Amino acid sequence: GQNVWAYNSNKSKAQTWKFVTESDPTADAPANGIYFIHNVRNSERVVDVYMGSAENCANVWLYDYNGTRAQQFYLRSLGFGNLYSIVNVYSNKSLDAYNNQTTSGTNIWQYTQNNTSAQMWRLVKNSDGSYTILGAKSNLAFDLYMGWTDNGTNIWLYTQNGTNAQKWVLKEAGDVA
Repeated sequence: GQNVWAYNSNKSKAQTWKFVTESDPTADAPANGIYFIHNVRNSERVVDVYMGSAENCANVWLYDYNGTRAQQFYLRSLGFGNLYSIVNVYSNKSLDAYNNQTTSGTNIWQYTQNNTSAQMWRLVKNSDGSYTILGAKSNLAFDLYMGWTDNGTNIWLYTQNGTNAQKWVLKEAGDVA
């Protein structure tokens, strides 16, 4: 790219600018709150922290809905368009891209909140009402390993492909005691 310079007007096309209005990225953004995150391929299974762990590095997988706090996530807008932190209600740890990696196949686990880009997620609303959850740094999607929906299927980051393995439905959990 080229630098922009302040220069005396010569009325050339190089000094003509067009302003384009873009849509508000927050228009379809979910409200801050506590949610269960279901995959569209199997609404009976949700994002879950392995064995309800409160430890750093505990894996995140797909598991049968049971309503526990290990399956409830607090979505908090970071105030930058549609960027969010996603924090497990039970452990108070953030969903995190393993070691802040940006390659397809990077695992998602929970880790102490540290406000790094590994814990920032962009929620993009799809035409069917579901969301694609993207790593803010990697632009890779939350994805079901191999598209499977079995109990214990790993959730990792994968190149965006628009399949149902990358589409997620947010269901409000309501008040949590």
